[in-house]
Amino acid sequence: MAIVSLMLIFLVFFLPAMLFARIGNPSSKLLRRKKVAIGLLLGYVGLLVLAGIVYEWLPGKNPELKMVGEREADETGNQLYEDLLEGRIDSVAAAYIKDEWDFEVTGNSLRIFGPSEHYSDVEIVVERKQEEDGRVEGFSIAHAAVDGMDLTSEMVRIGVEPTGDTLTIINSGETRLDFQVIKKDFVVNQFTGEKSSVELGHSMTSRQILYLRIPRNLDLVNDQGLFLNYVGH
Repeated sequence: MAIVSLMLIFLVFFLPAMLFARIGNPSSKLLRRKKVAIGLLLGYVGLLVLAGIVYEWLPGKNPELKMVGEREADETGNQLYEDLLEGRIDSVAAAYIKDEWDFEVTGNSLRIFGPSEHYSDVEIVVERKQEEDGRVEGFSIAHAAVDGMDLTSEMVRIGVEPTGDTLTIINSGETRLDFQVIKKDFVVNQFTGEKSSVELGHSMTSRQILYLRIPRNLDLVNDQGLFLNYVGH
């Protein structure tokens, strides 16, 4: 990058000086006009070169985000949810599993609570295991995309507080993301050959899912009316 910058600076400042030195001090109108035309041309080329240098140092030019189409983002989220409703937790890619845990239940029932009644920010899927091992397994799963950018890596895990006979879902708060869109000028686009950037359309898809695997003999008590989806139903 440093070598390229030095070469560009050489082209901007030293090449025009060398060409003007070859022209000398013309006395005729024709040569003066040629000198003015060459000066304008070299100045414009120099402006393009400087624009390219500035563009290379612009922040956030190459964001490290996976780009997906809007339709693909919707299909990914829907397929993820369908797999969980069928109990295919093992088919979920590791990138979507934000956290996993398990704990021992002290009795034959487990009371589940959310931050408020009818809490719906998190989708809850429950699978009854074949075993009666007295342990509850949990998986925090997330998927998000905005305007074709996969933001799953920026999603936070679902907060939970398990005790012997209760499981409380904690409101983890919002994930705030600030985007900066830089629209390059015509001069920069001429030099780089790129098209002008398109403004974001603000198309968003996201899911946060709490997947629970509970013993088959465990009674799940839902006093707050949380919406529970059972595998196979």
